[in-house]
Amino acid sequence: MKIRLFLFIFFTLFLAGCATVPLQQKEEVKPIFYPLPPDVPRIQFLTSFSGSQDIKEKKSRFASFIIGKDEEDLPIVKPYGLAIRGNKIYICDTALNTIIIIDMEKKSFRYFAPDGKGRLEEPINISVDKDGTKYVSDVLRGVVVIFNAANKFSGVLAKEGGMKPTDVAIGKERIYVTDLKSNKVRVWDKAKKKFLFAIPVENTKEAKLYSPVNIALDKEGNLYVSDMGAFRVQKYDREGKFIRSFGSLGDAPGQFARPKGIALDKEDRLYVVDAAAQLVQIFDPEGKLLLFFGESQEEKFILNLPAKIRINYSLLPYFQHFAAPSFELQYLIFVTSQYGSHKVSVFGFGRQRQ
Repeated sequence: MKIRLFLFIFFTLFLAGCATVPLQQKEEVKPIFYPLPPDVPRIQFLTSFSGSQDIKEKKSRFASFIIGKDEEDLPIVKPYGLAIRGNKIYICDTALNTIIIIDMEKKSFRYFAPDGKGRLEEPINISVDKDGTKYVSDVLRGVVVIFNAANKFSGVLAKEGGMKPTDVAIGKERIYVTDLKSNKVRVWDKAKKKFLFAIPVENTKEAKLYSPVNIALDKEGNLYVSDMGAFRVQKYDREGKFIRSFGSLGDAPGQFARPKGIALDKEDRLYVVDAAAQLVQIFDPEGKLLLFFGESQEEKFILNLPAKIRINYSLLPYFQHFAAPSFELQYLIFVTSQYGSHKVSVFGFGRQRQ
């Protein structure tokens, strides 16, 4: 009886200690900071993940022998779009033609590949509303596919004559969709799903869009559009009137070769991914370049054909342990890379502790 009790206690305690923290560092590495020394660091590369084994808790060999092996690793193959809502991360994989759903609280990783009317043929970008409604821009189907909070198909946004939707952004009352076929941003009423108008509303050279690929909204409802064909980011007001441009063609700081994903933080600083330069540039609201990050350090390339960027404040507890002890994190920056070993890279914006 005592032997059985001892074995039961040992077995219970042993298994309790088998799980590891998700996204745990595999080895001690020197922290990577931006900007490069001797400038004061503001951004640290924290970690990256490229599949389910980077997220799920892992069992020891003994635990695997007793209760079975871990499930087969599910990879992230070619990510583009990314969205975050609550504790969940949503990734558009353009090679698998699926949405990857990661639950950081439950440490789960799964593929979402609906069929029927909600089928995904080439999902490139995704946005998730506050109520859990998901809007997926599918460039091959030529529509934005809509799923409710329970991931059930609930309709599409489509244009008569077709469109090529590359991104979707959700405002309080409106839905914004970039359309590469017409080189416009199409605007729908969110409640009625009724088309309203297209941006830009002005027929001027400075307002024109040549190849709109990604969009973002600031807290005032102004719209930012990365225009890959004009090598710049355009800013419009709520009614689609042109306000200003960020950047121009070139390889100097403040210029772009292939601008793609864009995002805004709470201070309305603009973050722009350059897929050709393989870095991210940050601008203040007036268009002044503040800093850039992601460039190689000691022949180490973190970003490899980067696509999407998202700013996040809610997931800090899951990544805090990656920060250097001397570095205080304020928020997170997620960047997808379509190639390389860092499919989703996580950076932390912060400051040196006093």
